[in-house]
Amino acid sequence: MRALLYPQTHLRGDLAEVLLQVVEALILLRPAEYPPRGVARELAEEGRVHFLYPPPLGEKLSVFLDLVSGYEEWGRLMRSPENVALFKAAPETLEESVSDIKRALLGDSSRREDPLLTARVRLALAERLDHYLEELDKELHELEEKSRFLSRMIVGDTTGVRFPEWVTEIREPGWELPALRERLAAWKTLLPLLPELPDTLVVDQPLLLEEWRDLSPEEVTVRPLGKNLRLREIFYPLSPRELLALPHSPPPQSRGKTRVLFLERI
Repeated sequence: MRALLYPQTHLRGDLAEVLLQVVEALILLRPAEYPPRGVARELAEEGRVHFLYPPPLGEKLSVFLDLVSGYEEWGRLMRSPENVALFKAAPETLEESVSDIKRALLGDSSRREDPLLTARVRLALAERLDHYLEELDKELHELEEKSRFLSRMIVGDTTGVRFPEWVTEIREPGWELPALRERLAAWKTLLPLLPELPDTLVVDQPLLLEEWRDLSPEEVTVRPLGKNLRLREIFYPLSPRELLALPHSPPPQSRGKTRVLFLERI
């Protein structure tokens, strides 16, 4: 069984480890035809991950990646309060800095907003952000392990010894996606361009179940899946394309059905 991971464009290693216990292969949306970061590339070589693409950019791919990098650099600059103040005073500066790149992609129409390009850029930026956050989680875990090791080396038996939380606390990775609604909007924009979707989705964002709760879902099974996780199998009376298009395109009477595997933290 193959399942579409929604709405991620980056596959975390810990998430892949859990989900590939349940499905044979995951399908991951790519904003364009460039290689993925992280574990997805290795799993693709093993046939455990497949990719879903909008129409290829072809020779404009390198220009697209330059545009994404340009916006990413602006994001780094916005970490400084001084730069934020400057940007608020002259917001046109951002568009001017990438206007040549956009013109190479879109031609003379670059002065007009292109929703498809915007959607691709947002999902590509989300992919890079998720990859960076995964790397930070790994570094944080290593630091926590070192702090506990040093505590034992210095104090010895730590039974009954009170340490600050930063020494002993084990933080689970944060799987909640930043800018979730922006990602969902980008998916909806690209949806008409995507080829056939599988009838099974894998979801781990609670907001989606909240938004789909009025669709008369049928929950079939609930079972534990590793530590502090459980998997809920839910059927919705819409096709995958209709389900992902909500709420902008209220579907007519549908004979479709979508199986959703919801990974829930408990």
